[in-house]
Amino acid sequence: MKTKSLFLFILGFSYLSLAQSFTTGVVNLSSTPGLAMSVKLDIGSNVTMTLVGPSGRWFALGFGAENMEAETDVVGVHSAGTLSSFDAKLIGYGAPVADPLQNWTITSNQVVSGVRTIVGTRPLDTGDANDYTFSAEEGTLSLIWARGSSNSFSYGYHGSSNRGVVNATFTLVLSTSAPSGTASQSFCSGSTVSNLVATGSNIKWYSSPTGGTQLLNTTVLTNGTIYYASQTISGQESSNRLAVTASVTTNSVNTTSITATGSYTWSNNGQTYTTSGIYTGSNANCVTQVLNLTITPLSATLSLQLFLDGYYVNGSN
Repeated sequence: MKTKSLFLFILGFSYLSLAQSFTTGVVNLSSTPGLAMSVKLDIGSNVTMTLVGPSGRWFALGFGAENMEAETDVVGVHSAGTLSSFDAKLIGYGAPVADPLQNWTITSNQVVSGVRTIVGTRPLDTGDANDYTFSAEEGTLSLIWARGSSNSFSYGYHGSSNRGVVNATFTLVLSTSAPSGTASQSFCSGSTVSNLVATGSNIKWYSSPTGGTQLLNTTVLTNGTIYYASQTISGQESSNRLAVTASVTTNSVNTTSITATGSYTWSNNGQTYTTSGIYTGSNANCVTQVLNLTITPLSATLSLQLFLDGYYVNGSN
């Protein structure tokens, strides 16, 4: 019974450490040469969308709809530059209108060889009635898409060959979560990577949040430097890493000079010394306590009692 309980505990710990996330993978919206469109939705604590389309014209994507139904939540690429009204909604069969609350954060907006790739993120539930609420679970989501019929960023009628409906299927992806730990840790000079603390399984430390080569445990810590820890469970290393900023203080020495007779008991460590010397005590807050001890010998007093007598002749009285 104890063996089974331990096994279940370990299994439960491993499962909890694997954060659940879901993805649609890359969903092809249109394969028209030169006008191809696709989308990828990744759901974890937030939803991350990677939307790809032509760079020379507007294109849009709607969530949870099969036609241009009013109040459908959409995102729209309406400009060659900054997308100030990316978050939008439909009011029927017409151009999208900007959502007063722009809840998508665009983290990347790049154009390469006529292809525009936009990466955005937002909460699953923004609390905005105009926004679609995503669920962190397996399932199917209907997506509507459209693009301009010509190279223009002014919304207009797209025509039947520039729109469509696609079902995207979310599937479960198990990924190892980052280890836990204190974000700021203090050390004395000379401390190494082996002194960094993170709670997890098979911890590895790096000098960058992603990629890079694992640091050696003997690597000396540098003040103000951020170190990143991953953990590995069931052979799967976490893609996210714990960031720890190292605060390194220079070591110093506090010397106390004492002269004592016979012996001396140092309160710092409770040790009693009977000979002179330099003794090292505790180290707190990178300050080492040192005792410079001089022992002097004990002094002695000799008492004598004397009796005085006169001269005498040997053999006589």
